[in-house]
Amino acid sequence: FSVTDGNSNITFAIANTGELGLLTDAVRLTSTKVESNTNATFILSSFPANTFIGGKYIITGKKQNDVHISEIILTQNGTNAFWNVYGTSISNTSLYAFSANVSANMVSLLLTPTTNANVIYKILEQRITF
Repeated sequence: FSVTDGNSNITFAIANTGELGLLTDAVRLTSTKVESNTNATFILSSFPANTFIGGKYIITGKKQNDVHISEIILTQNGTNAFWNVYGTSISNTSLYAFSANVSANMVSLLLTPTTNANVIYKILEQRITF
């Protein structure tokens, strides 16, 4: 389901995956759910380096009674990615760690789970254009 205003300046969309999105000419806001049962690093979010300068992320992870939530600011200069985790709350055990990179003009926020048990991640993402 997607709705766009008459000038194509604002788009609101809901995908079958449960992703919710709002896109304007300056900002993109999305909400996504990801499940993982491995401790292999995966791309949590990625975007074109020439479109977005960076973003703000709130990431939650939940495994039974373990809950981990973090807030991150990510920016890039076309060659390198820079991030700062400036808010974290953990109920019992840390469920993940972050890294980021720029490769082939794509900026990626990477998540490395600290467990191979089934963890449900929810991501709220705000991206800002140049």
